[in-house]
Amino acid sequence: MQDAIFRECRQREKPIPRDLWHALLFYTTGEVVRPVALSTADSAGASSGAGYSGYVPYAVREGLYKRGWENYLRVLTQYWQPYLDGRVTFEDSIAHMVSAL
Repeated sequence: MQDAIFRECRQREKPIPRDLWHALLFYTTGEVVRPVALSTADSAGASSGAGYSGYVPYAVREGLYKRGWENYLRVLTQYWQPYLDGRVTFEDSIAHMVSAL
């Protein structure tokens, strides 16, 4: 991911965004874990009657997007999430993210 971001920035003659690749890793991990956490919570809730997951991705819980990554969260949600959902290619997602920053 880091190489793809760097390559796209060089092609567009844009500065390499500091920590975009790092924010992308945190975002991806949170979104990949989300359905598992929700599924586990639903299973536990069904047996206890609770039905509440309480899952909050680490980067959100620890306020990483409020400490210099604000624009990254917007770009990741708008352009990276469609890749995670299988609606766009990796290359298109990276290109749109770099273009938007």
